[in-house]
Amino acid sequence: MTVFKLAVGFWLLYAGIICFWNSLVMLSKKVFLLLLLFFMGCHSYRTASRLDKTVLPLDKKINIGMEVISLKTGKIIYSHNPDRYFIPASTEKVLTALAALAELGQDFQFKTQLLEDKHSNLTIKFEGDPVLTEGDLFNLFKELKVKFPEKTFNNIMIDLNDHDLPLLMPGWMIGDAESCYGAPVNRAILNKNCTYDKEKQRVAVKVRHINAAMKKNILTQVTAHHIAYTGKIKVYSKLRSRPEKTLVLEHSSPSLFVLLHEGLKDSDNLIMEALFIKLVEDKLPIDRAWQERGEPLKELILKYYGVDLAEASTVDGSGLTRYNLITPHQLTAILVSAYKNNKVRPELLSLLPIAGIDGTLKNRMRKGLAYGKIRAKTGGMTGLISLAGFGEDKRGEAFAFTIMINQFVGSAEDQRNLVDHLCEIMIDHQYLLGKEKVD
Repeated sequence: MTVFKLAVGFWLLYAGIICFWNSLVMLSKKVFLLLLLFFMGCHSYRTASRLDKTVLPLDKKINIGMEVISLKTGKIIYSHNPDRYFIPASTEKVLTALAALAELGQDFQFKTQLLEDKHSNLTIKFEGDPVLTEGDLFNLFKELKVKFPEKTFNNIMIDLNDHDLPLLMPGWMIGDAESCYGAPVNRAILNKNCTYDKEKQRVAVKVRHINAAMKKNILTQVTAHHIAYTGKIKVYSKLRSRPEKTLVLEHSSPSLFVLLHEGLKDSDNLIMEALFIKLVEDKLPIDRAWQERGEPLKELILKYYGVDLAEASTVDGSGLTRYNLITPHQLTAILVSAYKNNKVRPELLSLLPIAGIDGTLKNRMRKGLAYGKIRAKTGGMTGLISLAGFGEDKRGEAFAFTIMINQFVGSAEDQRNLVDHLCEIMIDHQYLLGKEKVD
């Protein structure tokens, strides 16, 4: 009996030791997990702290908003004034580009056509090709002469096809409208609606001279190629009657992808405005107020990217107007949605300027962690700086971000340097344990 009691005692002791040991192991795993989560949180907090240390002291002097979202988890890494409205400047071009890619497709081309009706009237119909040149028209009329060497036309009609569109976007500054980057936008764009002044400086063609300049150019082409006609050369902004016409010849612009390369990389306003008009024109009644001219673009963003911009203000396609208003959260949400869209993501990433390498970011972030790791659209006007796009941190984790600074006085270079510094901090972010120097 004594031996039996001893055996039972030893067995109970052994079982107790095993249970105690398993409890310690389980506890240690929980402790380790808690510690891991703690340190992960610490590092996320430490990165947020570094951003806060940079951003918060500035909030009393300038209007600054920012949001950073992980593209892996969808979680917000950092935000500051994410729901405050800002003037986006040229980051507005991202909306136009994304709407165009989804609605028109990357192979879309603008057409410039020569048409003939039953009365032998020759019509030059413009669709808004933003890169059409005198050379393109020269080749078009040269081909016409080769195709119909003995043809005599009646009238030669220039169909501007502008549907009473204003040539200057609402909110554009007078100084902008005098420069090539703010040239008037219509459906018959030629040489980017720019010319040379008496000092041989490139300037925008004045709005009141647009029709006359086009008529003069067509007359030059007709004369140079000996195109015979018995009537007159007439300019129509809106033909009252449009008799059935037969397509004679056609010139196509480069593809949408090529146009967007210049529109985003080099921030070309005219290209983006031409695309904006193409996207909204047929969906916008003429009697709509200027404040509503961007409504069709908002509808396209909601349709393809699921982001409601009902409370935002969209007036043009390039961001040159100060009437545009959007929040950092709205813009970042659009970027996140576009990144998840397999049909759009490759094109968008290849079209955005790359830090230190090309486009409007070629001379920024040329050294340090952000070099080659930031792909984003720049924006800037007097008192405004913005940057929106994508980045990749040191672990290779991708994120979308928007940074907007409005209402500052002084050097724009200082604000660009600030934005570049914020990008450096974002790139240095680590999601797991690692070495991070805290300022």
